[in-house]
Parts: sequence; structure tokens; C-alpha cells
Amino acid sequence: MTVKPCTVIAAFCLTGSLLLAQNQPPTPEQYQDALNQLRQLQADKNELATKNRDLLKKIHDLEEQHQDNAMRVETLENRMYYLREHYAAWQEFLDHNPPLRVMWYTFFTSGEFQESVHDLLGDGKWPFGVEG
Repeated sequence: MTVKPCTVIAAFCLTGSLLLAQNQPPTPEQYQDALNQLRQLQADKNELATKNRDLLKKIHDLEEQHQDNAMRVETLENRMYYLREHYAAWQEFLDHNPPLRVMWYTFFTSGEFQESVHDLLGDGKWPFGVEG
């Protein structure tokens, strides 16, 4: 249970005004009760501060992960742009050279091509890798 400081202040003011209205000094039980309430509030405050520190650490870690992922995305976007441009230029080249297109298709469908595939993404996991 968490109690806001303004609630405690209001309770002390109300208690103080009631005591002044009655012109009676506070009893030791009232002092002890007030002291226990203050101790509990301090414990609650410390618990919240600990939780806040843990959450701030998690936020910092998530921000670092976000920055790392943003850099990876940018790197992959640049690679994909390069590959798409290269592929479009290659297709245009083949469109202007039909005999070469036939030779390329023959090579592409043969087993020689599969043995000579290079790691296009550069991560050692072609064709399924995407980590940069």
C-alpha cells in the first residue's frame, strides 16, 4: 500500500488541529503511531525508488537495443537497395542481349551455379541470413 505524502501531511494537520482544539498534549501512543506511519512511508518510498531505478535501467537497455536494431535495419536497407539496383541493371542488360539471356538461364538452372553461389548478404548464412 502506498500513501502519498500529501495524505500524510493532511493527516498530521488534521490530527494537530484536533489536538489543539481539545487542548490536550499528544499521548505516547499517538507519537508511536505517527512514527510507525513515517517509517512505513519511508519504506514505501525506498521500495518505489528501487523499482524506479530498475525500470530506468530496463529503459536504457531497450534504448540501446533499439539503436542497434536501427543500425542493422539501415545497413540491410542499403544492401537491399544495392542488390535491387544491380538486379535491375542485370535484367536490362539481358533484355538487350537475348542470346546471353539463354546462356544465363542455362547456367542458372544447372548445378554449376549452385556450387558457385557467393554470400551476397555477407553474413555467412546465405540465402537465409539477415543479420548484419
